[in-house]
Amino acid sequence: MMRVAACVAALALATSCANAQDLDPAFGDGGFALAPRAVAPGSSSIPPGAIAPAPGGGYWWAMREGTQLALGRVTGAGAPDATFGGGSGRITLGDCVGNGTVDLLALPSGGVVLWTGRCLQRRDADGALDAAFGTNVGDLERSRLRRDPQGRYLLAGSAANTWHVYRFDAQGHPDASFATNGHAEPAISSTNGFRGLTALAIRTDSSIVVAGWRGNTNGPSLALSGLDANGMPDPTFGVGGLVDVPHEGGDNTVRAHDAAALADGSVLVAGERGSGSVGCCVLVARFLRDGSLDPATGLRAFPLGNEVLPPFFEMRAAIAATADGGAWIARTSFPFQPLGHRTRFTLLRVTATGELDARFAARGWRSWYVAEPASHAPAGDYIQLHDTLFDADGVVFFGRTFFEDDGTGNEFVTFARVRFETPLRDGFD
Repeated sequence: MMRVAACVAALALATSCANAQDLDPAFGDGGFALAPRAVAPGSSSIPPGAIAPAPGGGYWWAMREGTQLALGRVTGAGAPDATFGGGSGRITLGDCVGNGTVDLLALPSGGVVLWTGRCLQRRDADGALDAAFGTNVGDLERSRLRRDPQGRYLLAGSAANTWHVYRFDAQGHPDASFATNGHAEPAISSTNGFRGLTALAIRTDSSIVVAGWRGNTNGPSLALSGLDANGMPDPTFGVGGLVDVPHEGGDNTVRAHDAAALADGSVLVAGERGSGSVGCCVLVARFLRDGSLDPATGLRAFPLGNEVLPPFFEMRAAIAATADGGAWIARTSFPFQPLGHRTRFTLLRVTATGELDARFAARGWRSWYVAEPASHAPAGDYIQLHDTLFDADGVVFFGRTFFEDDGTGNEFVTFARVRFETPLRDGFD
């Protein structure tokens, strides 16, 4: 049952309902937790926010709120962390907030490295800024922040239709040993001048693969670039470090959303693949160490019935490789069912050969919608997936929910935690 009083509390997490039994009942209300956003009513798209582990089993989160950035923490039970932000569980940042994607990396100290969409910052467990750390890079679209095996920070994204890859040392300063003063610009051809970088994978030898899309005559097509550990084009990957994947059949859209490197140097890519007016499909592909497409998987595309449309608003999908060579993929879908509901969090599991893994939900995928607080009827819930956190026991979805048919225009920071069934707790690569 939904506890309506909690749904409208200004600082307490609102509660929600869901349509599946594998949501963690110890988290929020039946696996979902919603916190009101401190913004004026409205449903305009915003850059994706981020989530990261926090001390004690909780979670850091960050999300744009107007021209500012909210940085918060929730407990492992989904409640605001009363030890942070003067009891509110959140603070508001106004400096160096960009228009790009936000990202977070947890630190052993309990603090976090924060990409604000424009600046790289380090903040301690109380949220205080480390003034000796970081760099102002400028806005990047759909950026990804990762840490390499040497503890350096890699940032990849696009701006003005150019791909950008940056490496910073442990103090967040440009690494002069990488490319040109810590910055590489992979050269990606395009017939119409448009291109975007959306995925970053780092191998154990610190070489890098970035992926995204490039414009061509038939629509966006999948492109990858390999860089060696020094940020130079990797001559062992594709042709001069580039892999251009031609459209197959009636494709007119093939894009990468995320990538994950495996121990053997191969890279898994998740994305979308579509043709004509068909809003389809979830894409998964494996590229071998030399950049060739693994013939065992090819370019797999899963329609999931009437569940999938191209990236919706600010969706940021995610892929995590499993120890058996398969993968989990998180994204949003738009099934139109049940009536009155819009987008939902969706989770897929694929095998090492690129098939949907029927051990999960009997068909390889499952999705969850959030039921709005009773005070915000009627329905029309749009869940935007901003980030995903995988661990050995399950997955935490993080994003934003607004209710299209609700005249108040209220919005909520949204968390959902799903526990994997025991046979699928096989670890990650």
